[in-house]
Amino acid sequence: MTKPRSYFTSSMKSKIAIAAVEGKLTQAQISSEYGVHATQIKAWKQTALKAIEDIFSGAYEKDKKAQKQLVEDLYQEIGRIQAQLSWLKKKYECQPGRKTCYD
Repeated sequence: MTKPRSYFTSSMKSKIAIAAVEGKLTQAQISSEYGVHATQIKAWKQTALKAIEDIFSGAYEKDKKAQKQLVEDLYQEIGRIQAQLSWLKKKYECQPGRKTCYD
């Protein structure tokens, strides 16, 4: 019979990662204490260290600014396309020979 899959909350993952980063306990001790495989602990530790590095390097802020600029550009493009579409609809409705023409 297999053991049901364990799901860990983000707070539990961060607690385990902090314990691994602190280095007070070995991976085997952390693994037995929290019931998590050593490979998973190593992965969470690496993720935490990478996130900390990104925060202090300013990469997070750069990504945030780039994302904001991308969203603004996409909204401008959407507005431009909607204007073109409404113009084409109006032009199509007002062609000579058609009975309906809206202002």
